[in-house]
Amino acid sequence: MKNIATKNIASLLIATAVAAAPTAAVYGQSAEISGTSGGAQTSAECGFVPAQPDHSFTITQSAASVSIEVSGTGDYTLLMVGPDGSRECILAHDFDGGAIQSRGLYKQGTYNLYVGDIDGTGAPFTLTVQQ
Repeated sequence: MKNIATKNIASLLIATAVAAAPTAAVYGQSAEISGTSGGAQTSAECGFVPAQPDHSFTITQSAASVSIEVSGTGDYTLLMVGPDGSRECILAHDFDGGAIQSRGLYKQGTYNLYVGDIDGTGAPFTLTVQQ
């Protein structure tokens, strides 16, 4: 009986840790993440961003085609941090329907995506990554 209780507690702790971690994907998988834009940290190029990435993905081959889209109703931004530490910020604009879209070839490595907010108020968003 003691072993079952110990296993159940260990499973619960593992499930809680996984649920609290940012989502991650390996190439070949698609992901759709919903959340609230912004965070407590300020970024010179992208407004207010969360402390942890909203999503991470890893490219294992030399290059791969990736499509990233963020949609919502706020003044949100997308901060992409590449495997070499490079940072790119994309702002939502009215002329593209308020959606942020990034398509292209990505080199090998891990990419972290942060959905930020210009004014710090936060708004619901959906982040879609297709690999």
